[in-house]
Amino acid sequence: MTFKTKIYHPNVTNDDPSIICLGMLRSENWKPPNKIRQVLELVQNVMKEPMPDDAVEMTVARQYKEDKAEFEKTAKEWVERYAMKDLKE
Repeated sequence: MTFKTKIYHPNVTNDDPSIICLGMLRSENWKPPNKIRQVLELVQNVMKEPMPDDAVEMTVARQYKEDKAEFEKTAKEWVERYAMKDLKE
């Protein structure tokens, strides 16, 4: 699963496009009974509550754990830089 907009999050790559890394989405874990609703709920939960101990971006995870205020500041800056730009396009 990818995001069009870059997202500052421990469980989302800083690549373009950003890719969320969730165990359920890995090919070896994917099962036909998995439902889109379950996937979207899992993504929503991880976006709300990051899992820094299962991060793909270790620097972001470390900042989230050690300096949450700075993490939130940087995340807001990324929203301004990337999400607002994408809305204008």
